Amino acid sequence: MRSGLGSGLWSGLSGLCSGLGSGLWYGLWSGLWSGLGSGLWSGLWSGLWSGLRSERNVYIKEKKRKPKLKPKQV
Repeated sequence: MRSGLGSGLWSGLSGLCSGLGSGLWYGLWSGLWSGLGSGLWSGLWSGLWSGLRSERNVYIKEKKRKPKLKPKQV
């Protein structure tokens, strides 16, 4: 009787510990991945926008400069 109760208690306790451990690991990993993902996306977007903005500025400068150069070349 006592051994059955002890084993049941032990299995319940080990199940609780494993459940808590897996929940903790899952929470940690999901938090880590979501943090990495959001950081990566924000970095990517800011890099993309700054790159596009600088490219646009260069294009506008080139466009403004070209009409001045054309009469000299002809």
